[in-house]
Amino acid sequence: MKTTEICVKAVIKYDNKFLILTRSQSDMLKKNYDIEKDWLYEGVYDIPWWWIEFWEAPDDALKRELFEEIWLKLDFEFKVLKTWSILEDNYHLVWLTYFIELSQNFDIKLSHEHSDYFWLTKEDILENKGYPEWLKEEINLVK
Repeated sequence: MKTTEICVKAVIKYDNKFLILTRSQSDMLKKNYDIEKDWLYEGVYDIPWWWIEFWEAPDDALKRELFEEIWLKLDFEFKVLKTWSILEDNYHLVWLTYFIELSQNFDIKLSHEHSDYFWLTKEDILENKGYPEWLKEEINLVK
């Protein structure tokens, strides 16, 4: 069976720093597909993301996910930063990466999917070998 899924994720910037999350153990590996899932495992650095529900528009999915994962309510403008996809055998995954620049800080409350968060400068992220390349690529898109 051929399957297509769409995900949304957010690069969030505040005061010249980017929000980085640390993934915790969760039930998210229930998804059944064959693509390597190293980026889902506990302790991996992350940004907010998730699959779009069948009935959702991408912007609505982003708003829902940000509220569920970090308690951020979006009532301001945000824009698509990048789109990309993975196509393997009968599976097609499409990502929409959004950019959000906050004008004020907010009280982050993490969901069960993440165990910690921190704010880092672009330079801190790009120069540290401990962060995954995909994360550096996403952050580097922000000028």
